[in-house]
Amino acid sequence: MTSPVSRYPESGPLPHNGGSKVDPQAKLQFTPDQIMVALLERSRDCVEILGIDGTLDFMNCGGVDTLSEDKFKGARGQLWWTLWPEHTQATVKAAFEKARMGEEMQFTAECPTEQGNLRTWTVTLKPMLTCEGGVAGVVCKSRDIETSDCG
Repeated sequence: MTSPVSRYPESGPLPHNGGSKVDPQAKLQFTPDQIMVALLERSRDCVEILGIDGTLDFMNCGGVDTLSEDKFKGARGQLWWTLWPEHTQATVKAAFEKARMGEEMQFTAECPTEQGNLRTWTVTLKPMLTCEGGVAGVVCKSRDIETSDCG
């Protein structure tokens, strides 16, 4: 599994004390970006950050593992709904458009993995709000309903 930090070098390496000893006096000095990436990477679901225009800006390791590192590199910056099969693109785009307008959305659709295995995904889209209340982007969580558990 590739480290999110190595995929996104602009956020820099995660700070550590250089050894395996725990320093009880050490203070965490993470940037907000490092905290966000660390939290997103904990999910086994595919978590994506979509730009306000619908471009794929970020995908966590759970998503990259499903898609493959090479395909993710080609998908980054592409319109998110174009990454879905053609027969689902209208549904996917409509859900994104509503989320972009501030509405939380959910849908279920089929999409194959990089390995060609057809999967059914439950997709939740939530607007990312600015402090002023505007929408700056959309967070997308996709869960393979056939392999999900209650945990």
